[in-house]
Amino acid sequence: MEDVSGKDLTQFKRWYSQAGTPTVYADGKYDEKAKTYTLTLRQETKPTPNQPEKLPFVIPLGIGLIGKDGKDMPLQLQGEKEPQGTSRVIVLDKASDTFTFVNVAEQPVLSGNRDFTAPIHFVMDYTDAERLHQARFDSDLFNRWDAFQQYGVEQILNMVKAIQDGKEPILPEAYFDVWESYLTDKSLDKGFVARAITLPQENYLADQMDVVDVDAIHKARYIVKQAVAKRFEKLLRAVYDENNTKADYTPSPAESARRALKNMALSFLGDLGTNNELVEKQYAEANNMTDKLAAMNIASNSKNPKREAIMDAFYQTYKNEKAAVNKWIFTSACADRPDAVNVVRKLLTHPAFNIKNPNNVRALMGGFAYNQTEFHKLDGSGYDFAVEMAYKMDDMNPQMAAHMVKPLTRWKRFDAKRQEMMKKALEKVLEKKNLSKNVYELVTKSLAA
Repeated sequence: MEDVSGKDLTQFKRWYSQAGTPTVYADGKYDEKAKTYTLTLRQETKPTPNQPEKLPFVIPLGIGLIGKDGKDMPLQLQGEKEPQGTSRVIVLDKASDTFTFVNVAEQPVLSGNRDFTAPIHFVMDYTDAERLHQARFDSDLFNRWDAFQQYGVEQILNMVKAIQDGKEPILPEAYFDVWESYLTDKSLDKGFVARAITLPQENYLADQMDVVDVDAIHKARYIVKQAVAKRFEKLLRAVYDENNTKADYTPSPAESARRALKNMALSFLGDLGTNNELVEKQYAEANNMTDKLAAMNIASNSKNPKREAIMDAFYQTYKNEKAAVNKWIFTSACADRPDAVNVVRKLLTHPAFNIKNPNNVRALMGGFAYNQTEFHKLDGSGYDFAVEMAYKMDDMNPQMAAHMVKPLTRWKRFDAKRQEMMKKALEKVLEKKNLSKNVYELVTKSLAA
């Protein structure tokens, strides 16, 4: 490459010799009088074993500036005679650098690392208004998705705080405005819309909290889903009907996107409890596993009277397909229901489950650990089950036993009561005779931390 390009790639080779993922911090300043936008970039890579100091990487960064009308603005760097398009790549090869764009008619919103031009963490302190503008107009669909997800996460966490303080959790009207724009804009890619309206998962929300409150997170997310489903029930039904074709199944990207959007719309409709027949009809008439699996997942998390019948029908249909069975086990274990611990215990004796099959065990315990409110239930029953499974697995598969224990090792992230129960559960694991080295090291390190 050096011979052909005539460029010295010594610095670029740091991508191969330096460990770690760089974080690029961005700060933009607009000068209304001079009509300039000054972008300051700073890169930082955390120390890793044997590499306490990191030298700057060569980071190609795709960027765009979004105007008030939602369109990309022309990009002309200081010293250039004319704009170089509306989306371009700038190169950060120093610890920090500044780029000044001229002839910028108005205050823009920066869209950074477009097209994922560099494998980095991109960080900028966006205001809510800027995130909303990106969510509505960014031509880079990943950045558009990310802006709305981050805005949504912030609002849900605000609702969590309100719940903890005994106040009414409120969702801003601006959140609904973006939602409506996604459901009504027919020019948008269906796959993008399906992703954009997917709510942040509870485990991701938990990762954003210093002290995890699984119950408040679950309640806040439920309120959001109900609020969206109720307000846009007619629109969601229209989206569902529009994409619910009777055509033969094809695995094309366009058809996959259509199914994804249809099933995401159904997940909100199914959550209302007034569209049970629609969920049941999709399951009964679906000509592909994607649609059947979606209907089963929706039924499993609802109070649909035919929930158990749908779950059993899926198992009976696909019981000879190992991957489908594992999906069924996972769905059963992570279902939003107050008796989840009893459900997973019953699965241990179900014909579908073989404790000597690591994939079965991974599906069962992975699904249950994903079920935040039930795994972390205040009566401690979820922790007790994890310990029991660790005991059973340790003699036959120590690595899998370590997976059973791992969720408990995050005890410091939780409230005082759960911390105490999780530590006792870990101590109970240590009482097992002939405990494997894998599990022993994991537990002792966690308790000593």
